[in-house]
Amino acid sequence: MRALSRALVALSLLAAFASPAAAQEDPSRLFVSLAAEYWKNPVLNEGGSVSTGPGGSHGYLLVAYQRDDLFRDLDIDARFNTDTLELTGRNLKLTDKLRLGAMLKGEAIFAGLLPDYYVRGALVPERGFNAGFVQGAASIEWQASPVFVNLELGGRRWMLSPNGNTSEVMVLPSPMTVFEPRLRVTWWDLGQDRSLWEPHRLYPRVSGFAAGAELGADFRSGWEPWGLTDGRGNFVDERNTEGENPVFLRAWLRGGFQLFDRTRIQSSLFASFSSGEDDLTRPRLGGTSPYSLPLIGLPWAGYLPQNFLSMQLSSHTLVYGESEVGLLLDFAQLSEADLSRVDYTFETTRYPTPLFGAGIFGDLRLGNGWQADARFGFALPSDALYDTPQFTAYLGVGKKVF
Repeated sequence: MRALSRALVALSLLAAFASPAAAQEDPSRLFVSLAAEYWKNPVLNEGGSVSTGPGGSHGYLLVAYQRDDLFRDLDIDARFNTDTLELTGRNLKLTDKLRLGAMLKGEAIFAGLLPDYYVRGALVPERGFNAGFVQGAASIEWQASPVFVNLELGGRRWMLSPNGNTSEVMVLPSPMTVFEPRLRVTWWDLGQDRSLWEPHRLYPRVSGFAAGAELGADFRSGWEPWGLTDGRGNFVDERNTEGENPVFLRAWLRGGFQLFDRTRIQSSLFASFSSGEDDLTRPRLGGTSPYSLPLIGLPWAGYLPQNFLSMQLSSHTLVYGESEVGLLLDFAQLSEADLSRVDYTFETTRYPTPLFGAGIFGDLRLGNGWQADARFGFALPSDALYDTPQFTAYLGVGKKVF
């Protein structure tokens, strides 16, 4: 198993689900959290043969400090997450409905989980590489609850390098500067729960309904086609031969309701539509980490699709105090174009079956600010996976220090 410190912080797609107006009871708070996830998946060898590998893992260590109402309603959030430092300020009051925000972020080595690369759930070590970036952004938000409209203008500098497994014929993305405008619209009508704003509670407990959409584009300076070559300058595939100016639309929704006295149901949905993306910006799908889209049974970022729909349905039963256990079902349907990339999944002349994962979980609130999470599940057999056992096991613990 790789060391716990081999972690992520990808594009944090699910961070969009954090409440835009969550009430806080303490002006200052400190949280710590750590977790690891292990998966059993095959390895794709040179020549195309598949073998049962030892499995892989990722993890993270999170330390987060929050301070509310520092000046004119300004809230700040400072985080260290494994290989990432981030400072965020939000909610600075211009008027009752108009607020400002800003963010600074730096990540080394594991950005986008790019050190890993998978084909049909099998690890291909020679196609991975190290990636990092520095990023800054400023935003203005119109708040008319339950509607929130956010315009963000930001920039990023990518820095990329080979690691010990990177193939000698792998052409890496050039270091580049990117202008990143984003427009987000959110409808938020969820009940209040600590998991919506306390960062060590990684899996939101949802009642009510929320939905949102994000329209974005990248304007890149210095981008060039990249990827694995045949050693003579020809790309083995065309996954990353576009990407100079990608444009994308992401949409999501979450909902939940009480089914019985101690049992409730909640669901989430995510959809992506885009043009001209490469693996730097495509969403991450796989595993149970809250930092990528869930598909239990697969590795973190087992798929990097472009146009797709994913969904999770889960049942939650209150067993003791505030602790819940339950069942979950994950679903993803990638576009025919994504699934027909021979380097990425498989060749097919018929519409492929979806991806499914099924598992069990425990969401345990242990009192005095402690939180523990455990998840275990399998990826169900699919045309889009090699026919070997694929499962994941996740364990995490965190605490609100003050």
